[in-house]
Amino acid sequence: ASLVEDRVTEEQTDDVMASLVEDRVTEEQTDDVMAKAVAESHTIHQLRSIAFKVHNKRLDNILHHNGIERIVIPADGDCFFSAAALHLIQHDRLSLREALCFHMEHRMEDYLVFFEVNGTDEEKRQKGILFLDQLRQNGMWDSNANDILPLALANFTNRRVKIFSSKLNTPHWDITPTLTCGQSSSIFGPIYLALVAPRGQPAHYDGCLIRRRSIYVGLFFKRYNNSLRAFGATAFQRSVD
Repeated sequence: ASLVEDRVTEEQTDDVMASLVEDRVTEEQTDDVMAKAVAESHTIHQLRSIAFKVHNKRLDNILHHNGIERIVIPADGDCFFSAAALHLIQHDRLSLREALCFHMEHRMEDYLVFFEVNGTDEEKRQKGILFLDQLRQNGMWDSNANDILPLALANFTNRRVKIFSSKLNTPHWDITPTLTCGQSSSIFGPIYLALVAPRGQPAHYDGCLIRRRSIYVGLFFKRYNNSLRAFGATAFQRSVD
């Protein structure tokens, strides 16, 4: 009986030792996995930071070339509305968000194409209602909003929306109204927006204003060129005479 007991005790001890060794190996493996995950996360963060800087620089160059001053807007989920409101006397970011939601709600049929492409009109309508319920919450933003709101803004204000983008293949978009909802677009100029959109990262809008100096310089050269043409035409006429 003593020998049997010793054998059982020895087997139990071996089991405990094996379990401890296994736990140690598992712990070491877990540490390795965690270390790799942390390293990969740090690398991804660095790459995203680099991409964001590249896109910002590209956008700044595009804006400078077009005589546009960039107005930095906080990345708080309301950036689109804050940037657009710079061009609207009667709206701030909060009232513009609500106004665009109200506009899309009452013209839902004109925006169904943005919701559930393969679904029925009723399915699209239900998805649109859900989208607007979420969009009414301050700070809410998603890919659907990025697709639909520039057109909704153009239609609601009856003004062109010109977006300067950091995307390499689409540096600028010119969105014209497809509905007549507001005052005549000839009264006001376009609404300018700046879009930073690195791949795989949330899009961000900044405000845009035309630099006054660039307007005056442009007008000066336009008048100067017109004067040169008039002078050249006069000189040519005299030489013919």
